[in-house]
Amino acid sequence: MICRTYLTTFAILEDDSGYPIEFATFSVADDGNRNYRFHMRPGGLSTHPANDLAWRFLGHVPEGSDILSVIPLSGQRPLAESFEIGALASAFRMLGLPIEGYGRMHVLRNSEWQLVQSAFDHGLPYRGPDRKRGLEGQIALLPLRAQAIWLAWLSETRDIQPSDKRDVLAAWQAWRALVRIGKGMPSI
Repeated sequence: MICRTYLTTFAILEDDSGYPIEFATFSVADDGNRNYRFHMRPGGLSTHPANDLAWRFLGHVPEGSDILSVIPLSGQRPLAESFEIGALASAFRMLGLPIEGYGRMHVLRNSEWQLVQSAFDHGLPYRGPDRKRGLEGQIALLPLRAQAIWLAWLSETRDIQPSDKRDVLAAWQAWRALVRIGKGMPSI
């Protein structure tokens, strides 16, 4: 079965100056018949630092994928917006990145509290960043954070019909159950 990637989101751990230390991606694919596939992938920055971060990030985005980006927002209502990546053409060219291989760009303006609440509402055990956990512990939270970002976006976006949202959430919950049973991060 050929799947077209539906969406890829990033969870990024930054140092105090805002420089990325590590990231993880969460991707959702659909074959067009509501057969969803999910995949989590670590970024590898902590073990293989990258000089060209933009290329490192996009190397984790399957061809044709839409990209979801989160912008921190404090205290205001979340907002999900979508636009054609072509609208960002000048920024992509400035970074030396191709725009042809990607779909749409989705932006979620959200606070950390809203991400935690969305995770809680869907039974995802993400409780926000925790500097007390140390670097390894914070990196271990990135796959959960990427899913929390996706869940918050899914609940806010108007680009997806309610019935489709229910279907993809049910598929995600089944996938999560398999992840818990296998204690890993499979792609199904």
